[in-house]
Amino acid sequence: MATATLTIQLEGSLDDNGNVRLEEFLEELQAIKTALKQTERIVVGQQNTVYYRVIELTHSSPSTVRIEAVAHRKENQHVPRRVVRRFATSLRMIQRRHRAPRDFDLEALEAFKNISNPLSKNLRKITITEDEKRTKAAINQEYEDALRRIIGYDQKERGSMMGKMEALNVHLNTNTFIIFPTVGPKKVTCKFRGDLRQTVLKYAGSYVRADGVIISKSQSKFPHAMEVFKLEEFPAEEATKLSDIRGMAPNATDGIRAEEFTRKLRDEEW
Repeated sequence: MATATLTIQLEGSLDDNGNVRLEEFLEELQAIKTALKQTERIVVGQQNTVYYRVIELTHSSPSTVRIEAVAHRKENQHVPRRVVRRFATSLRMIQRRHRAPRDFDLEALEAFKNISNPLSKNLRKITITEDEKRTKAAINQEYEDALRRIIGYDQKERGSMMGKMEALNVHLNTNTFIIFPTVGPKKVTCKFRGDLRQTVLKYAGSYVRADGVIISKSQSKFPHAMEVFKLEEFPAEEATKLSDIRGMAPNATDGIRAEEFTRKLRDEEW
């Protein structure tokens, strides 16, 4: 059986004589790993069938890392090649055709977008090659611009959401938690104001109703984020479908557009 390998070439800035800084090196490999895991999720429906090992590492010009996808279990031996091939074809589709696979959701698109993040820092060039077919994808400005258009822009709407609250983070003024709605998106990241901190701590792990501004991408079916202004506990058995409660308070902004209303609240209360 053919091996499932990728060759990743990284070139640092001219100021660093083409050498890659450790921070960008680690960030790039982590971004590629995450995108591969998202590809695995889409291809086989889970993320624990494959692991990755470094089989070659050279520092010449450019710095090169070669990784191999390996099945955790014998019954999944066909999966690594499928994942690597799909990952590579998806990269090329985004870069050359400015389109993403139809089954990519926002989580997958964001993971693929993060592959280009180090280019805005000290990486000058990133090239990823699928070794079996010798097909290359250049991670460049064209790739980044294509993904920005594919993902679309934030659209904001005043409304409510119900689901289980988990993954609370109140460190370093982060003030976020995640709601897992009963229907609709898998999860929604929520940012809350400082005056809600005690309420959030009280309801951690409970089913809640959050009121605020729901944020979704123009190309996405479901919201991915929310700015929470009010929070109350809600019995799980009484949870309503997201589609029934979204936008349930259309006059709450007194005729002001959601973006302007949100900005006003931030200026006055956050």
